[in-house]
Amino acid sequence: MNCARSCKARIRKNEKRVQSKPLVFREGEHVRDKSEDLPSVNPNPCSGSSIDRFMKKLLTICLFGFALSAAKGQGYALHVNDTLGEFLLNTLQITDKRVKEPVYGFHVDSVDINRYKSSGIGSLITRQGLALVNAYGSVGSVNAIRVAGLPADYVSVNWNGLQLNSTSLGMSDLSLIPVLFTDQIVLTERPQSIGQQDLALGNNLNLISKCYRGKWIAFNQSASSLRNTTLGMVVNSGKGSWSANVRGFIQNCQNKFTYQDQLQWNKPWVEQENNNAHAKGAMLNLGYHGKKRLTSLHAFSVFRHVNLPSPMGGLEQSSSSQYDRQLKFSLVNSGPDKELKGKRTSELEWMLGGALDKQNFQSNAVNSTISNQSAFASIHHHNKGEKLTFHSSASFTSDYILYQDWNKRVHFQSVRCNEHVVFNASRNLFLLNLNAQVRTSKHTGMSGELQWSFFNQNLVVEASVHHKERLPDANELYWQPGGNLNLKKEAASGLSTGLKWCRSGMQTAKSPQLELQWSARADVIEDWIQWVPNGSGIWTPQNVKEVRYAQSKFRVKYEKEKWKVLFFTEPIFSKGRNQSNQAWFQTTYSPKWRSGSNLELNCMGLRWVLETQAIGKRYTDEENSEVFALPTTAYFNFELGRTFETEQSEWDCFIRIENITNAQYSFVRAYALPGRVFSIQINYKLKQKTK
Repeated sequence: MNCARSCKARIRKNEKRVQSKPLVFREGEHVRDKSEDLPSVNPNPCSGSSIDRFMKKLLTICLFGFALSAAKGQGYALHVNDTLGEFLLNTLQITDKRVKEPVYGFHVDSVDINRYKSSGIGSLITRQGLALVNAYGSVGSVNAIRVAGLPADYVSVNWNGLQLNSTSLGMSDLSLIPVLFTDQIVLTERPQSIGQQDLALGNNLNLISKCYRGKWIAFNQSASSLRNTTLGMVVNSGKGSWSANVRGFIQNCQNKFTYQDQLQWNKPWVEQENNNAHAKGAMLNLGYHGKKRLTSLHAFSVFRHVNLPSPMGGLEQSSSSQYDRQLKFSLVNSGPDKELKGKRTSELEWMLGGALDKQNFQSNAVNSTISNQSAFASIHHHNKGEKLTFHSSASFTSDYILYQDWNKRVHFQSVRCNEHVVFNASRNLFLLNLNAQVRTSKHTGMSGELQWSFFNQNLVVEASVHHKERLPDANELYWQPGGNLNLKKEAASGLSTGLKWCRSGMQTAKSPQLELQWSARADVIEDWIQWVPNGSGIWTPQNVKEVRYAQSKFRVKYEKEKWKVLFFTEPIFSKGRNQSNQAWFQTTYSPKWRSGSNLELNCMGLRWVLETQAIGKRYTDEENSEVFALPTTAYFNFELGRTFETEQSEWDCFIRIENITNAQYSFVRAYALPGRVFSIQINYKLKQKTK
């Protein structure tokens, strides 16, 4: 007993000695300033100064636990008393790498990216409410993303820093890139990384592919009642400084379905004929982590052959077909260059990229081929200070296009320069972005943006004024017989604002997760380029005098234990007038509104999902003819699935019913979409055994 009392007395005495000594950080300590308490906004704006509070709490808990464990036994207490002597606290450095760029964007849920590997990016974007994706037919056909009903070439599609938009077509066909090839999908009003170039009047769709640590292999397989099958595989290997990721897919679509022509309701139900599609592709992501710099190689190749469907309402079979071949690659080297005086750092990044694309269209009347070869080189310098950050980048692109059907060769080069300045003032950021482009086609473009951003733990607020210019693409200038060499560049001036709020901090698995996001944008576009038919029936691009559009988007995500809810709504205003007619018309394929919701419930060991999509009426001609308008459409999808996990493997199986009510609709006039479709998908992942 006396021994026990003696030990306890020594422990109390020792605790007093520890408490009496001031905790002094030694030389080399890291002292945080207010600017470092800003929440990260890329990729997650919800992680804020709560990280610091969490680390302090964690440190307190560890010290308290250490004191409790010291009183558990006499032997350990004697050891503490004999060896503690002085309590030394080594230099503690709490740091977190934060990219303070006011880019939050609308993210696709990473769970959906992992689940729907066999789907197309277009369907996933539509399901998440990011934007409207027009499908020119069933699975395997062209998918074009349109923000606020504006043309597809108003959205710049970037993949790992390389722009995927076709130099000839101006747009990117999302059906050529499966979800299997992506790990992150974000829609923003500007590029996700500073090295990317903002070349569009509208938004930027950023696709990211990564390498991971560890070794694993995954398979994805799906089949549907349309007699469509898809098989995908991913192999990942990472050890030491090297990491490699290889992906591949094969898709075979027969697309057998019947439909009724929306524009001619007296037509009988007909079977969609001669619209099968075959596609295959492979991707390589290779990374080397050096002592200071990261070198990564990204490349993918896709081949697709599709027989184009018969016109809606027509019983004849079409013999037209299209071949697409794509090869995209980029080599990126990034990392800190050197540390300057004070808290300034200097970073340098360079990238080399290229594309080899070929598209061949065959029919009874024409055999047309477009070959596009592109080379891209860019260098980006990042000079970061305590309050002021400079980003400077320059890029050079060389494009060679061959139109074989009329033996026309086009070769034009472009040089782009970008200066990006960020001023940090407490929880406010001020951004100035200037972009200049010069092409050998005698077109020049100047774009600029001034933006203010405010961060307050769970809240991000943005507001900006901008002026953007888009140069005509090769088809608009040179396509025969309808190209127009007299086209002017498009210029847009407008305002945008947005906010994002989410619940963050110390939460348990049962705590609800809530995220609210809203954005609004209004623009006036001068000399808008629109393809219109002339008197002889040939379509040719012309400059529309003026287009005004406004878009507002609201999205809410809620998750609690077994529930997950996503709701979005988007009212749209888009009007235009041409040079000869002062009357305003609603721009083609621009709905006045669209809305949707996803509800997921985990119950009885199963995953129950119900999805709803609705889109307002769209006009398909500048006369806004009611007879050619696409009516308001609403459809529902249902899914039932289950996930099985073991120590080394993971299974995810589910069945889906698309368009439960068998609604007859289309996103583009004369391109029918299937009604009710049943499908099944199986995802399997085998991990490396842990020792």
